[in-house]
Formats: sequence, C-alpha cells, structure tokens
Amino acid sequence: MELIIRSADEVSSELVRRAVESRDDLELGSHEVLAQLVRRVASFKCPTTNRELAKPVLESLKGLVGEEQLSDLKELLLGERDDGLIDTLIGCGDLQEVTPAGNHGHPAGKQLYLGAPAFLRRGNGDCLVIGSRSEGRRLLPGFEDRIEHTGHVRWFRSVDGELPASILGGLGLRELLRREWLQPPAEITSEELVREYDQALNQEKPIGGGQIEGLQLLDSGKPSRNYRARWGEPSRQHTGNYVARRPQAYSAPRWCYVAVDSGQVRFALDLPLLDPLARGCDEAWRLQAAIDKNLNHPLVVTVTGQDSGEYLLNISTPPPKWVQRRLGIVGRVIEREKGGWPSWCLRRDAVDEELSFLEDMMFCRVERG
Repeated sequence: MELIIRSADEVSSELVRRAVESRDDLELGSHEVLAQLVRRVASFKCPTTNRELAKPVLESLKGLVGEEQLSDLKELLLGERDDGLIDTLIGCGDLQEVTPAGNHGHPAGKQLYLGAPAFLRRGNGDCLVIGSRSEGRRLLPGFEDRIEHTGHVRWFRSVDGELPASILGGLGLRELLRREWLQPPAEITSEELVREYDQALNQEKPIGGGQIEGLQLLDSGKPSRNYRARWGEPSRQHTGNYVARRPQAYSAPRWCYVAVDSGQVRFALDLPLLDPLARGCDEAWRLQAAIDKNLNHPLVVTVTGQDSGEYLLNISTPPPKWVQRRLGIVGRVIEREKGGWPSWCLRRDAVDEELSFLEDMMFCRVERG
C-alpha cells in the first residue's frame, strides 16, 4: 500500500470540496463549510448538546488551522449568548432543541435532535432545504450538486420552469407552511395591536409614588430613524403610554410598557404579554413600530441597489428575532457594528416579497435608493 503525504492546505481543500460539492470558492472557516460539518457530526451524535456537538467539529480541524483560528472557530460555533452558528442552525430548523423530562417529571437539560428533512417554498418557486438524515446519509441523493449553499442555509433553486417542490417531495422531504416554520406573531393592524396593550396596561394596579428608579423611556415623540437618541429618563413633558426598560437587581433591565402623566409613572406592564415564550424586546420593538405607525412617523426600511445586483436592506430600529431569522435565511447578513443590528443583502427576486412582509408585520415605510 502506497503512503501518500498530504499538506495541511491540500487536506483543507479536499475537506471543503467534500463538504460543499457545489462550490469551489470557499474557505475552511466559512459559514457554508462549518454548517455542513455541524450537520454531518449531528447526524451521528444527536441527541447531544451544543458544546458536545461543537467538540468533534473542532477536533477535526486541529492541525489544519492554527490555535488562534481554532479559538475563533469555537466562538463562531457557540457564540456568547444564543448567537453562534449552532444556534443559527436551530433557528432555521436544521437542528431541533428539546427539553426532555427528567426524574419525577422535572425538566432535564436541553438536547439537540436532527431536524426532519423538509422544505419551505418561496413565491418564486425556490425552496429552502431544511433538516438532515441520520448517520451521514445524503439529504438529496442525485441532486446534491443542485444545492446552493449561502451562509448557513441551503437553497434548491427553480430552473427553466421546473417545480423544485415536486422533486423534493419525491425525495421524501415534507413541505412546511411558512407560519409553521417561522412562527411569527399574529398579523394585526397597528391600531389593534396598540389597543390590546393599552387595555392590558389599564388593568394594572397604580404605581405608588409615581416613580420607578432608573426607568428609561423610548420616546415616541422623537424621530424613529435615530433609535439610540430616543432613550431617556421620563420628564414633565412625557405624558402617554411608552415602551420602557426598568432596572432589575440581578439581570438585564426588564422591558415594559408604562403609562406616564407629566413624567410620573401611573401604571406599568412587564413584557412579554401576548406570548410568554417570546423575548420581551421582540414584543417591545413591534409594539413601538405600531405606535410609530399610528403617530405617522413609522420605522423606515431603506433598500439600495448594489453593484453586485443585490439590494441592501436597512431597518431604522432593531428588528425582532423572528424578523432577523427570516431575513437571515432569505438574504446575506451584513454583520452589525458593535451595539448595533445587521443589514441584509437580498437577491432582486426576493426584495418585493420581504418588503411586503415588513410592511404587514412591522408597519414600516419603505424608501428605495
């Protein structure tokens, strides 16, 4: 048997080629390659945890990258707080996070399971491919070279009028309904949404003394384009209902909705209200978008054409996680600056559908550049 010696660069190139067959322009540390490595390891390791899933992926890269890059890749996989690549794969459905019952019915630690093979159909016929098969089996046998890897997601594009949904259904993938996959809040008008929160707020008990120490208001009277400049302490000029944050002793400030009269807090309602499993900030940002719409200065979404043929989409206030999840699937994420939120580059044929979604769900005004 002949022994062939390969350099680290040669092995890296071969690993990239095998991980993503349809691309020859990727690097080992790219999201496309790492996502494929995570899916393959998960097909053998699940059920498992985030950290136990990351270990074999990182072990496979030792000797191919330096210690510093390996540390960077670990951070990319796990993140700091539900924002690593593995969590992103949970968000798009490739992995499922489950909390099984432990002894005496008490919840045990969270476990990751494989997402079932499925697809989500877009209006233009393209299909988002979701999930994995166990033990490293191919998801789309005979059609692997048709998968378009973009960041952490996989697309099966429509070509020459064919119906990708028929092909994927024939391979045993289940078609998901959009609401089933995205799980957004209910579609409702801005007036109806604000009215629902106002009614709940009016049922709260009055605040004694009219003060909440350290309270910060999101001032609806200031322009929606400058999110950070809208925050401040309540003053005598503030009368009405406001999104706010109140300090807590041992964790981050709590999102809330408050009724203020000349700077004095009369009522306060902690968020989330409509969905106990939602993040407080997600409900607060959508509520603020509805308030701004009703005051005739809605949040602004700008769309600017790029030399690449894509369109850059910016949102003037932080978007809820379910909005980021959808745009992160459809478009290419432009990483946020420190303390900010991302922008997205979208294909020409995806722009109108996403703008319509934002207009309906976030009550925004679109400005095209």
